[in-house]
Amino acid sequence: MKKKGLILMLLCTAFISAFAQDVVEGQDNFEKGSMEFVEQVMDLITIDRPKYTLSFYPLLDYSEQVGLDVGIMPVIVFKSHLQEVQKSKYSRPTSIVPSFSYSTKGQLHLDADLIYYNPNGWLVTSRMLWTRIPDTFFGIGGPTGEETSFFANTFGLEGVVLHPITDKFFLGGSYDLSWVSNSGFSNGGLNENINGYEGGFLTGIGLDARFDTRNDILYPTKGEIFTFDYRYYFGDFTFQHFELDLASFWSIGSPKNVIGVQGYYEFVVGDDVPFYKLPSLGGSRLLRSIGHPNKYIDNHIYYLQTEYRRHIYGRFGAAFFGGWGNRREDWSASLTRDGKWMCGAGLRFQLLPKDHINFRLDIGKSPGEEVAIFFTMRESF
Repeated sequence: MKKKGLILMLLCTAFISAFAQDVVEGQDNFEKGSMEFVEQVMDLITIDRPKYTLSFYPLLDYSEQVGLDVGIMPVIVFKSHLQEVQKSKYSRPTSIVPSFSYSTKGQLHLDADLIYYNPNGWLVTSRMLWTRIPDTFFGIGGPTGEETSFFANTFGLEGVVLHPITDKFFLGGSYDLSWVSNSGFSNGGLNENINGYEGGFLTGIGLDARFDTRNDILYPTKGEIFTFDYRYYFGDFTFQHFELDLASFWSIGSPKNVIGVQGYYEFVVGDDVPFYKLPSLGGSRLLRSIGHPNKYIDNHIYYLQTEYRRHIYGRFGAAFFGGWGNRREDWSASLTRDGKWMCGAGLRFQLLPKDHINFRLDIGKSPGEEVAIFFTMRESF
């Protein structure tokens, strides 16, 4: 789900003034004033306590799909005790990000995103959501020319629970519970011939394994992470889901300049997969040049992307990214036919001075696709 806030105006204004530090001399007073203004605004929307920090961010979004979408996104960051941080290399701030929004075309979105770190090494991530979305079915395998508008009502809970086996290897389980109800179809493109057209109930449980050498979980400047996730789904539908994710990071000159490279492959096995659980190529995390996350869905999706991340000044940073991705029906299909190139850039705003929990604004473009804009939390990989 893309989220774009009123804070975007603040980000753009401060980013432009901060960028001048590297290219124009004699602007120190102006830049200092800009950063002081940013900190004053942060003080207005932030409640800072010894054990937690609570910030309130407004949401504002407009698209042809959902109309004008407004809401609020509080961000709660629990502070780790200093002694725990010193004793444990695993300790990171725990964060909870709930959000609520409503649009003029009837979209209702409520979710809560939790990332919990334990000093002993346990990592728990969980996301609960309830949405009523005016969605579009473009067809399986990509747009077929006959689009179906409908409303998707979804309740879901998914996440992982991991524990360190060694300093670098983590093993645990993953889960996904979801209930979907689709209604209000505009035409017959989405019908009983499409698996899951009315929705259904699903439970997915499985194995998650990670090999992680990154120097920072939230904003790495060096190291690698390899993730393998397997889930077996049962309920109204039965199938298997596999996900492979490999990312590598390194600095150029200093930690202010970071290069990240990611390779990703996701596929499902079985003939009983509902269309809304097929791997999708677009969205704010995968191929950030396709605004609608369900425009390209198929049994297999894969992509390769690289990103240059640059700290600019104070809480502000920037990113430039590019990549290539594709989808296919089965193992025998071509890997490269109909693939999509993409490029884009983004702004970053660091929530806490010492921890890189970033808000990010990304703008991406692919040939033949509309410009995609995403505003959300944390890096895409």
